[in-house]
Amino acid sequence: MIDKITSYFWMALAIVASIGLATQTLRLHSAQMAKAEAVVASATDRATASSNLAMGQEKARVTEYTLNTGAAGITKATNVAVQALSTQRDSLLQRVRIAESNAATARLVSQAPSTSSAGRALGGSDGPELLGTLGEADVGEANRGDTIRLHLAACYAKYGEVRKALAQ
Repeated sequence: MIDKITSYFWMALAIVASIGLATQTLRLHSAQMAKAEAVVASATDRATASSNLAMGQEKARVTEYTLNTGAAGITKATNVAVQALSTQRDSLLQRVRIAESNAATARLVSQAPSTSSAGRALGGSDGPELLGTLGEADVGEANRGDTIRLHLAACYAKYGEVRKALAQ
């Protein structure tokens, strides 16, 4: 009888150990599966993030190219306008020089003594009197102001394009 009880005891102990072993095996298997799923999920997340990064970089490159192209066009138009201003300035400077030279000639001619006059020579006219003088410095300053206005307008145009591109 003791042999039977001892064998039942060892049998029960073997069953408990088998159940414990099966439980631990299932826990280990589920932990390994969870780890594998986490690795797969992490790899999927990394692949998705990498794909999103590549698409974002491509979009940024397209936007950058578009902005650079637009900025180059604005700069080209600004340079053409500045060149036109320079031509206008040169023409105006030439007219100012001619007017100053004509005024100086008129002063010299009017100051020459008249031989047919019996009295004192009358003072000559220098032409229409202006409230101020219009000289080369004034023309240069006006040209500088117009050039600054053109460049400022170009800056605003470029800034507007960038704002519009970044708002999308």
